[in-house]
Amino acid sequence: MFTETARESLPLSGELSKCSTCFLELPNIVVNNVVLIISNASIYHWGLMASNDVIALIWAVYGKIDKDHSGFDVKKENTDMVNINNTHWNELAVSDILTLLEHSVKESFFFEFKEDDARNETLHKEISAFANTYGGYILLGVSDDGIILGCKRWNEEKIHNVIYNGITPTPDFDVKEFQHDGKTFFVIKIEEGSMPPYVTSEGKIYERVSSGSMPIKDSSKLSNLYSKYKDHQQELKAKIEFPPIHISRALPQNLCAYVDIGFEIKCMDMEKLKQGYLDYDFGSIPDLFQAVCSPINVTSVGYSHQITLGSLQDDRAQNVVLPETAMNNYIEIMIDGSAKCRICLFTDNGGRSDISLIMTSLQAFQKIYRSVFEKNIDQNFIYANKFEKLTVIRQFLPYFKPELYRELRTNMPKDVHIPKYQKCVIVSGNRLPSNGYRVIDKRFMESLNEEFSSDKIISNLFGTGFIWLGSIR
Repeated sequence: MFTETARESLPLSGELSKCSTCFLELPNIVVNNVVLIISNASIYHWGLMASNDVIALIWAVYGKIDKDHSGFDVKKENTDMVNINNTHWNELAVSDILTLLEHSVKESFFFEFKEDDARNETLHKEISAFANTYGGYILLGVSDDGIILGCKRWNEEKIHNVIYNGITPTPDFDVKEFQHDGKTFFVIKIEEGSMPPYVTSEGKIYERVSSGSMPIKDSSKLSNLYSKYKDHQQELKAKIEFPPIHISRALPQNLCAYVDIGFEIKCMDMEKLKQGYLDYDFGSIPDLFQAVCSPINVTSVGYSHQITLGSLQDDRAQNVVLPETAMNNYIEIMIDGSAKCRICLFTDNGGRSDISLIMTSLQAFQKIYRSVFEKNIDQNFIYANKFEKLTVIRQFLPYFKPELYRELRTNMPKDVHIPKYQKCVIVSGNRLPSNGYRVIDKRFMESLNEEFSSDKIISNLFGTGFIWLGSIR
């Protein structure tokens, strides 16, 4: 029997602690043979044939240990998911599924079989359970005893819609379609979620227990899920938020505010997104702004690039430029498609700040981001966590340059703020957008009556209500 001290001393990179309860109750026969099991090149097939969920957990843990065992090639993904037949998800073939089924694997901790007549609510339950626990796979079109029956009611689009509409928040998932003996079946991969609890549209929260999915009623388990969510929020904050600008004598006296925007995205194929980043020529970014911007600074920092804008002119108006960029007017783009940017606002001698610079800068950042990721986001995007914040250092009067955004005048009043209200700044109701986080996913897009396409997704990632400061609709 493992003790807490022994468990903490094992070189398992913290993964064993995820399975603490199960491992503390290991049968003696399993404990006595752990060394034999984890040194055995056929652990995968052995684990498949075992009915004990503890074995599946050992398999899961071992598959995540970065050790070189002769005859066992661990093809690790950048996730904690157990691979099917030791095959990377992107390389998964029908032969791997057949191997899985041929070795008499039954429904277990990581696998759930569903036939074609499975109801939407049933999938909601299983997906919620996997996302709230350690992830897993649903084989849709397969009987409980592992026979491929095929699907006629289901297709990839329907599966996507059921997940998007049935689980809140949207979990990390992917779907693959396979053919065998003229029958179509699907494998749905659900990752362990970073934003639990994952709640079904029926208002229930599930967890994976043995080979089934059970509703969570224990308050301590719910508390653990919320703790995991808080941990992720801290990690997210460190990733996509900038540290605040501290007031000092070194600051320009006309710096009045700054806008921060950041987002972390999740896609079904993150490797595709990362490969697009690695293949992109960041040295070509200055070519995107030949006529409007000088200079452009591109800096590589690990697996991210920081692009700093110099004097940027909107191509629709003359003499509209951004100030010099010593105060962090830049965007950082990361290998996983995440990004964060900061736009500084300055005042003129009258205390006025041209907030059209927010839109001008965001359009430039968006142009850069599109050139890197757009082709790999369409039909791949799941959701994004987005952060935005306006920080006001000293009071200012927002206004738009009259000559700017001619095509937007139809959506704005004829009188911008200053001509109509002079120096009387009015902020009431929802005129000041909220600071903080929100989720951008299919449901969010539908609420805006916008299509779920890469163009609209990227537009919303870089959109902000702060561009309307100073306007009265």
